[in-house]
Amino acid sequence: FVRSGKYTSHGYEVVTFNREHADICRQLHTLRKAGFRFSGFTDMSDAEVSRATGLDLPSAALARQRLTSEPVIWQDSEQALSLFHSKLASLGLHAVNGGRFMHISSGGSKALALSYILGQFRYERGCRPKVLACGDAPNDLDLLNRADHALVFPLRGGGYLQPRLQTVSYADEPGPERWLAGVQRILEQVA
Repeated sequence: FVRSGKYTSHGYEVVTFNREHADICRQLHTLRKAGFRFSGFTDMSDAEVSRATGLDLPSAALARQRLTSEPVIWQDSEQALSLFHSKLASLGLHAVNGGRFMHISSGGSKALALSYILGQFRYERGCRPKVLACGDAPNDLDLLNRADHALVFPLRGGGYLQPRLQTVSYADEPGPERWLAGVQRILEQVA
């Protein structure tokens, strides 16, 4: 793994696989000056993030504290989006669609983080734990594919992601309560 950064914060070791948030935002600023239209969490207030996400204000404030990616709302044409992706690539960045936002980063992902964590388990404990991954958006698919069991929630537009696993469960509804119930059900089945 190429780690972009490793440091301690609030007593925890933090390992990042992306360029710093400030650098990503500088690159996005140059793209905005080139005429692309989008809004990121950096451009939004806590109240605006709260309205866009459904989070309460304290949670929205926390969500705006980014380390290595910038969620954006695309406000331009589909044609401009294709060019935007090309420009991002030329800057060493890319975009992955989430449930509500397009996430701009330099390539790190949830799947890469999971692989790192599993490697740490093998190195430090000589074992590989079983992994249950949950997801509901395209940026979760790689993570789901690296897990032992996937719990998939409905996409915002309907339908479901289709991980390439034999052990996949599908929740009938979205929402945090359904996530908790689904995880508890699966843990009871494997215990």
